[in-house]
Amino acid sequence: MMLGGMSALGVAFALVVLAACSGVGGEDSSPEAVPPADSYPEVGSETPSAAPTVTAPGELPPCGTGNAVFTVSPVALSDFMGIVPLGNFAPSGHVFPTDHIYFHINRIDRSQWELGTVEVPVVSPGDVWVTEIRSTGTENRTDYSIRFSPCEEIQAFFIHVSSLSGKLEQSFSLPYDGCDEYSTGGDIYQNCSKTVNVKLTAGEAVGTAGGDEWQNALDLGVYDLRTEPLPYANPDRWGERSLHISCPVDYFTDDVRTALQARLGSHDGTTSRAGSPACGEVEQDEPGTAQGVWFVPGTTYTFPEDPHLTLAHDNVDPSIGVFAVGVSMGSSGLSSGLYLFDPASSGVVNRDFKDVTADGVVYCYETRDRFGTEPLPFIILVQLTSPTTVRSERQDAASCGSGSWQFSSAYTEYER
Repeated sequence: MMLGGMSALGVAFALVVLAACSGVGGEDSSPEAVPPADSYPEVGSETPSAAPTVTAPGELPPCGTGNAVFTVSPVALSDFMGIVPLGNFAPSGHVFPTDHIYFHINRIDRSQWELGTVEVPVVSPGDVWVTEIRSTGTENRTDYSIRFSPCEEIQAFFIHVSSLSGKLEQSFSLPYDGCDEYSTGGDIYQNCSKTVNVKLTAGEAVGTAGGDEWQNALDLGVYDLRTEPLPYANPDRWGERSLHISCPVDYFTDDVRTALQARLGSHDGTTSRAGSPACGEVEQDEPGTAQGVWFVPGTTYTFPEDPHLTLAHDNVDPSIGVFAVGVSMGSSGLSSGLYLFDPASSGVVNRDFKDVTADGVVYCYETRDRFGTEPLPFIILVQLTSPTTVRSERQDAASCGSGSWQFSSAYTEYER
């Protein structure tokens, strides 16, 4: 997610380089991060290498009313296992539902996950202008993110491009616009960016994805500034683009869109996305209820996500309730992670978050981790203490029992 109130460079789009989680039983997905500064220090004065000559309009053409701006899948259908829908969770870097989908690249050997993925070509999905390239990495690994637009109001991005085509590599040369260093998901990242102006045609090489044990997926996101703003409970927290997150699959021509929709589901392609919308949901806030995104008090920006909490539903099977927990519940012993439960439509145990209101009741949850089916040896308490504040705490217990429950002094409070 993006920082509210940042400069155009700072909110360009999320980046970071970890492995990815696809939902129930899924694998890790990389937390995308946005640099927490409005400007970047001066870097390098070396003479840049010759960049390709490109022709692009001073301003992008208007998009008009249609959505079919992409004509080619960015990854060949035979090169990936499945497409993880919008709204994925991977705490602590991804406590909030993700704003992009994941093309999970074929494994070298599915029985030996540690061998990593096959390196596969990535191509431009349409006739676009690449407007920014960014490298992000740690001491041992680096990959690239690319921002591109087919027209003025539609802005798209790739994350986890493992290598650039020659054309883009020439453009991404010193001096960069700026570099910085930041932390999310327990790692420190070095990030450099450069504004470019490179025209690509549909199917033209962008680079590659995969090819390493930690590069599981190519991420694709779309912001469509023509759409109505997403109705977050507190929209002032979110940057302009975050209010216009859209399903990337919807922006392909009919034949490609149909083929991609059929692959939406679990990372390995074994489970299809259930329910509607088929592409998943990013904004799950239900004002006046416990459902949605919650922030530790005093939060100004949505980045980093690590301290916060989301009470929502799974992005592959939305019938499953999800606690996406950051690092702020340590006082009660709840580690950052994803905790699942089967929502109930009545009662005070495992009650669906959308039904939990500021009614003075403490609700109890029996959860399991994302890879298991057995209940965990603790309960999680939740109470909406006002329409805009929620309280949560882990307590040791084999089950909720029949209630009622009391918070200790170890609870954590959050706000909208």
